[in-house]
Amino acid sequence: MITELQEAVFGQLDLKQESTLFLYPGESAQRVKSLGFNGHLPSQEVFAKRIWYPESEPVVLVHSLGWGIHPGIKNVVVIDDVISSGTTIALVRERNSWKFPRATWYAAAPVTRKEKIPNFKKIFSCKVVRDINGKKVPINSLSTLIDNPAVRQSYFARNFEKGFEEKFIEALG
Repeated sequence: MITELQEAVFGQLDLKQESTLFLYPGESAQRVKSLGFNGHLPSQEVFAKRIWYPESEPVVLVHSLGWGIHPGIKNVVVIDDVISSGTTIALVRERNSWKFPRATWYAAAPVTRKEKIPNFKKIFSCKVVRDINGKKVPINSLSTLIDNPAVRQSYFARNFEKGFEEKFIEALG
């Protein structure tokens, strides 16, 4: 899936070393990078964290990159593992767009619920998850499901049959 995503991004955009920046918000985006996405163009991590407790609305924290304006950057591509609401990538752009005044912004993720997000020219993905009978199909960050047992338990209890969590953990080894 990562290869397919990378082929879509590199096949449709004219990306050059001196004018492109890939941004990886949060731990999940780093997992996409570690799987081989974007081995040769400039990239930077952006602190991003979604905090969610069962029975509450999630809160998203996103930091700004270091100081400086970079007028030579013409393409900024925000990479994540999942784009569900689009809040994380929108906040990455909101906090950092002034540093890249000539840039066109794009986003890419293997799985997304969104095909368009304001201020992003294009969203690249391998799979767009659509609602079924008016109900949102549950998608979530893999790192959240792996690293946070309380969120994982609540997520699986709400969205999957009993026993699925154990199968999920077993499949991950």
